[in-house]
Amino acid sequence: MKSILLVYLFVVSTLVSSAQANEGNEIYSEALNQYTLQLDSLYAGNRNHEGNTIYLEIPDFVNGIPNMVNGYQITVLTRENIKQVYKANNNSLIHTKLFPMKVEGGRMVVSFIPYSGLRKWNGNLHLSLGSGVQIHFKYDCQKESFEYERVVSWGI
Repeated sequence: MKSILLVYLFVVSTLVSSAQANEGNEIYSEALNQYTLQLDSLYAGNRNHEGNTIYLEIPDFVNGIPNMVNGYQITVLTRENIKQVYKANNNSLIHTKLFPMKVEGGRMVVSFIPYSGLRKWNGNLHLSLGSGVQIHFKYDCQKESFEYERVVSWGI
């Protein structure tokens, strides 16, 4: 009887954990969707902006980032490919970081920070900060899910 109860608890906890991870991935996907919709206004007049590609560094626990969003090719930067990606772009690109979501004032906030990335001759990576975007989500009690609320952008 105890073993059946343990198996049941294990299955339920696994399902709950999987559902939470799936909802988290949906929030990140929607945040990326909203971010791409803002890019044209964010980079207006920036000569260094690569028009159709987002070079995105993501947290290890984020899964399911699509390859294409709103006409933008998404290239995920990893420890394994970062050297080759920079080399293919003359060691200079817009290196965007996706940060883990956080709670602010009862809302979920996902931050994207596009750095001006430069890979030096010795392999060191230099990232210069210029602007950032926060995507805010609020919880809809009727739908029992987080819904996109607004975009807040900032810059130096």
